[in-house]
Amino acid sequence: MRLADDLMEPFRPLVDLFVINLFNSGWKEVCPETKAVLAKVTSMNLLAVKGASPVQTCMDKMATSLAQVYLGERKYLEIAGAPLAINFGNLLAKNK
Repeated sequence: MRLADDLMEPFRPLVDLFVINLFNSGWKEVCPETKAVLAKVTSMNLLAVKGASPVQTCMDKMATSLAQVYLGERKYLEIAGAPLAINFGNLLAKNK
């Protein structure tokens, strides 16, 4: 369980960014509309080792690369970089 928490940690700032923008846009409670916006985190694109990939793909690749590190098949853990672009205006407007 602790390992799963550690693997999620690099992606926490993305979720925090979505929550801050929801709050600043007037959403103060968790409801179906805010959950819909937060669910979009996994499909946004991040810069990865081989180009842009959705967050979910980056998470899968990171877990696979960790297993490869443990097996001695690679030396470094693959972690995705920054988001390519986030248009919170579009995300939030559709849900208000």
